Amino acid sequence: SFNDIDVPPTLVSFAVDIAGLKDIISTEFKKAGNAIVRFAIKKDAYDLPVYEQVLSIYGKITSLMRKGKINSAFAVGFGGVAEAVSKMAFGNKYGVELNDALSEEELFLPAYGDIIAEMPYEAAMELKKEGFEADEYAVIGKVTEIAEFVYKDTRIHIDEALSSWMATLEKVYPTRSQMDNRKFENKLYDAKQIYVAKNKVAKPRVFIPAF
Repeated sequence: SFNDIDVPPTLVSFAVDIAGLKDIISTEFKKAGNAIVRFAIKKDAYDLPVYEQVLSIYGKITSLMRKGKINSAFAVGFGGVAEAVSKMAFGNKYGVELNDALSEEELFLPAYGDIIAEMPYEAAMELKKEGFEADEYAVIGKVTEIAEFVYKDTRIHIDEALSSWMATLEKVYPTRSQMDNRKFENKLYDAKQIYVAKNKVAKPRVFIPAF
């Protein structure tokens, strides 16, 4: 519980893996003109992932990364495609032009498990040759040099979007330190006398302070 809020029982799961540095793909867009591709996982009648297909498509995406055909990638979360492409654009302040065919519902649907990837346009056009089914991917837009988010008649400058995103929790988690640059004198402590306890005590081999 927290104040007047009762928190229901919640399972929080963490997974950790290791990989070689060359296999790691960061999330920020790298080059204007690249295609933005959405890889979609399939869901069953209960809105659960079809795990056989998930393993298959993730394996093919990993293969593309190792071949150098994916420049950046982002896992879709609660904010949908809009959140994913926004955070990918913020890194290097590249613009995004999304296809008009995308519906607003698709932009903000929390499609957990889908992957948004930045690819060279030529590589994005050859995904069928890489073993992808037609309903497993779609080119949803492109990376642009102009720092704007463009969708149909809407244009939002990236600085405006970034400022709005960062300002939400600025008071709680400030992004700029308010500390001054005063110098403090560092005086070394000089013990005139050293006292040793008469009673011998156990000496711990490991000391872990917890704060």
